[in-house]
Amino acid sequence: MEKQSTSNIQEVSTRVTIKMSYLSLLTHLLAISLASLVIYWLITFRNGFGLFNPSTDLMFNWHPLLMILGFIIFSAEAMIAYKAIRGTRQSLKRVHLTLHSIALVTGLCGVYAACKYHYQLQVPHLYTLHSWYGYSTIWLFCLQGLMILCTRGMSQELGDPMWKRMWFNVIGVLVALLGVSVTLVMSRYLY
Repeated sequence: MEKQSTSNIQEVSTRVTIKMSYLSLLTHLLAISLASLVIYWLITFRNGFGLFNPSTDLMFNWHPLLMILGFIIFSAEAMIAYKAIRGTRQSLKRVHLTLHSIALVTGLCGVYAACKYHYQLQVPHLYTLHSWYGYSTIWLFCLQGLMILCTRGMSQELGDPMWKRMWFNVIGVLVALLGVSVTLVMSRYLY
């Protein structure tokens, strides 16, 4: 009986692993297509990129690309890493932290491109809902990372309830990221 239950668990585990690998493949394909479409749009319809170019529009084109790469693609990769990559818990944590760090640095470079664009045109930085929501989301992202780093050494009795609540924070940041994207579309139609 015990042998049969062990084989059933292994069979279910194998099915879950296969489904996760298909799901992981699908998300990677969606991420590559999203990045490719944004690059195509920026090159074809917005005349490319330029950080040190006198044309401020070319400098601003870095903002959507870096924000999508950072906070949407690399953040998603960091979350998927726990299920898609096999390894020890410690190595998965390192991969997760590295991908989130890359997401933060890439996102901050995107914010820098937008701020530089606004500075050169002498436009106020926080004049749309998109900008306020975006800055708030970045602060939430950083606060969540700081909270995780501060709870690393906690005992299991104290840490487990906090980690269960952490999932609500993760979902909240994801919803905020989607809200930033939606407010961008709305602000383009309103202004």
